[in-house]
Amino acid sequence: MHSLSLFTFALLLSSALAALPALADPVTPAMLLAPAAELEKRTLRTTSTNQDIINRMLLAPTGRQRVEILTNDNDFSFDFRFPPTSVGNSTGFGGSTIVANRNTMPGLIGTGSSMTVGFLQPCGMNTPHTHPRGTELNIVVAGSLVTTFIAENGARVVKNNATAFQMNVFPQGALHMEYNPDCTDAIFVAAFNNEDAATLASADAFFELESNVIRASLGGDVTISGQNIDQIRGKIPANVARGVEECLIKCGLPRLFKVPELLTLAELQAHPELINARQNGVHQLFCIPLNRVRDTTLRSLYRLYEALCANPLILMGFEYEYFFYHAQHRWLLEDMPDPKDADPVRYAILASMVEALVDAFNWRLELGIRRDGSMYQSEARASNFMREVAPVWAIFIPFELRV
Repeated sequence: MHSLSLFTFALLLSSALAALPALADPVTPAMLLAPAAELEKRTLRTTSTNQDIINRMLLAPTGRQRVEILTNDNDFSFDFRFPPTSVGNSTGFGGSTIVANRNTMPGLIGTGSSMTVGFLQPCGMNTPHTHPRGTELNIVVAGSLVTTFIAENGARVVKNNATAFQMNVFPQGALHMEYNPDCTDAIFVAAFNNEDAATLASADAFFELESNVIRASLGGDVTISGQNIDQIRGKIPANVARGVEECLIKCGLPRLFKVPELLTLAELQAHPELINARQNGVHQLFCIPLNRVRDTTLRSLYRLYEALCANPLILMGFEYEYFFYHAQHRWLLEDMPDPKDADPVRYAILASMVEALVDAFNWRLELGIRRDGSMYQSEARASNFMREVAPVWAIFIPFELRV
């Protein structure tokens, strides 16, 4: 057995539901190339974030008074390249959206309208969502999009391929999504008939509900058990994931991510808050197909290592479920490549965690829980499967770190 005790690693066996954190502020290529004058202009637009002015605008009885309240002409203009605030904006893997509504642009107050500009990278997707308070008119201005919406229960699925300057309508409250199937960036402009149309990410919101509500919604324990809720979360966009993988191959994009810059055990124990920045939004990324098809076993293992060393055990639970329900061959523990970690302590921890994962995975498999999400109910379920085994590198760690 390795020198590091991993008793706490058994907590990986429990599934947990937690609120998904907000995504970081978006950064577009145009912002990175911004001239200094534009960046200075952006910082000078302070009235757009002034809550007092927004409140006065909302209470003004006439349009004339609203114009007089906004003394800065720039408050009637909005630059989507350099937005005056990050409020309401979001970025995910593969794209970002910039929102102009009555909160980010007070000049819209009283107009009954708002707008969003979306930037989708090659193979990127704006995941399924709704706008509770507004109808969306979505026009592609660069590239192309595959769009889908469902208006209500029982309604048919509406799917369209839109190229530049073609428009699609998404009725208020309709579940919809946009996907960039090409190898070039796509940009869309979405107009709304409400100053605050709002956005509700469907999968994220659903899995913020209590576990018993999720089980009941999915048909009860006959269909899904509490242990498998994270499995369903990970499989939400499986059909899109296949399309994304085909897109990556077509576009010649790097299929797999590299392992990020590594932290030592001492660094993580001295500054456990580092994990909040390094893994912020990771649970949402678990649901995004482009992230899932490009993620790797080593990246997942290093995230587990960081969670173990920094001690947020709930992150370990999330990561364990995510890892287990990757059924692709390259996610077998035996096929995990040797990290060849230069830090002997970190290398030993990784090897110990892999051995713990082998035991935890086989325990689940013996119960009939399969990594593809199926349940094997036969009496032979405890033996009718291929057992997980550790990769060779995890067995032969440096002698001085063994006991």
